[in-house]
Amino acid sequence: MDAPLPERRLDPREIEAVLRRALELQAGGGSPGLAESDLVRLGAEFGVQPWAVRRALAEFGPDRPARPSWLDRALGPGWVAAERILAADPDALWLQSDTYWQRVAFLTPRRRGPRTAYYERASGLPAVVGRALMRWLGRGPRLELENVWVRIEPLGPGESLVLAATRLTQPRAVAAGSAAFTTAGAVVVGGALAALEPALGLAVGIPMAGGAWLAARAAFRAWARRRQADLETFLDLLAHGELPLPRRWP
Repeated sequence: MDAPLPERRLDPREIEAVLRRALELQAGGGSPGLAESDLVRLGAEFGVQPWAVRRALAEFGPDRPARPSWLDRALGPGWVAAERILAADPDALWLQSDTYWQRVAFLTPRRRGPRTAYYERASGLPAVVGRALMRWLGRGPRLELENVWVRIEPLGPGESLVLAATRLTQPRAVAAGSAAFTTAGAVVVGGALAALEPALGLAVGIPMAGGAWLAARAAFRAWARRRQADLETFLDLLAHGELPLPRRWP
């Protein structure tokens, strides 16, 4: 009698490919998808620790694409993020964070979940006056964030993962628009010169267009680095209990 074949074993790359394909097939059948709690439980069945699944989930903010777009490749990602593991209770950290963004930074929550929220800068008169007053009083560092997404997940007893991210799609669109405008000018100039001498049109038009995109890329990435530094500053302040909170809170 023939011995049974050994059960096939998959490496992590193959597991990822199989699960991705299975989810594609499920989505094609009109399935509503999986809740995060179901995904944590499913991961445990595959031998993945719950903290690892929660951390992976935390790294995908609202509307954050899983695959890079052409603008991501041309200029840079439309998000920057920072994370920190803190030895603190997640609910206590969340209370401080939520209070800071609403009552000190004057950002309004647009979407909420358990210990997670996406905030955008409030535009009403009270918010404008409040921000000006905070700057005048020197209440903490100036974090130049138009929006922020914060998520806090428990990792274990007395340990929390804090992830903060900010969307950069608007400044990136401005940079891309500037580069596109200059590129259009390069096409016009290059075309005019090409009518006189084709080689001259190419020699002027191509470097002009390429230089516009390189300059836009450098400017946008410098902006992204500053916003990354703002997120790191927020996490530093939260880690050391130094967020400038109102005198009466919560």
